[in-house]
Amino acid sequence: MKKKLIIALGGLVLNSVVVAATVDATSASTETDYSGVYFDIGAGWGMISNLPTGAFAGSAAVGYNFNRYFALEAAWTGLPSQQWGKLSNYNLYTLNLKGTLPVNDTWSFYGRLGSGAGYSSWSGTQGGNPAIYQNPGSASSWVAQASVGTLLALGDHFNIYLENSSYFPIATEAGSFSTTNATFFGFQYNFSAPKKVSPMAGNNYSQYAPSPLSPVISSAAMSAAETSVVVAPPAITATATKPTNESVSNIAGAPTSLAKNLEFQSRIKLDANNRQYVVIKQGETLYRVSVNSGLSQSQLRLINHVHNNTVVVGQHFYLD
Repeated sequence: MKKKLIIALGGLVLNSVVVAATVDATSASTETDYSGVYFDIGAGWGMISNLPTGAFAGSAAVGYNFNRYFALEAAWTGLPSQQWGKLSNYNLYTLNLKGTLPVNDTWSFYGRLGSGAGYSSWSGTQGGNPAIYQNPGSASSWVAQASVGTLLALGDHFNIYLENSSYFPIATEAGSFSTTNATFFGFQYNFSAPKKVSPMAGNNYSQYAPSPLSPVISSAAMSAAETSVVVAPPAITATATKPTNESVSNIAGAPTSLAKNLEFQSRIKLDANNRQYVVIKQGETLYRVSVNSGLSQSQLRLINHVHNNTVVVGQHFYLD
């Protein structure tokens, strides 16, 4: 059982590596920055295998998300309980690597692998077995942790989660509590909301600049926006040739696309909170806003808190 759980956890973390690498390979820049500090707290029920009864379980952790897929966290788990009518306590302190596998923008699965220290203590009992528990005592151990869970985002800052964690003793002292399993329901608070990284800030329009062998685009084409494009004749042609319809189309395509993007850029405004937005005009679609802004449609829906692709004429549509 222990091997199967660790193999499953390793597979989840490895899958997160593959997903993260795939995203990096298909996107020139990260569209959303998920990095930041978080804190979570949970409560549930646990069972220590060498004690006769289950126990209330509490947990807390503070961590840092490097991106949407990986985090490093320091965690505490405590199991105070009554055993043979006497008090016992088990406190575990671990350092964990967390891998997350998103299903969509709000729901994800995750796994934790880590290790740390476990501290067992007991107040003594008349019927404890083994005999070491018949007198007050304490012991420490080195433990490994493996956890799986699912998380649901309630907003930019608050999440809820359901998790099952197991703790396996690696090196123990006499009386150290044995393998422990606990299930938690909890809340997570993200100190930083996901930040939208707009590719517009790094747009390079040099792709539209003519090369020495390309036709020169007159400045009139830039100012005419979508209405007209003026194209000067080729600069290096010694023999006049009649351009084909295809060549004229190719020449006009780049400046027309640029003109549309420049027209969109000219409509971007700032609100009182210094956030960028455009006012939706007649015939404009979410797809067109996505193309002109460089933001994905899912990003735009998330920023503007909409759940479909419908935009309304006159709507203030935010870009960050």
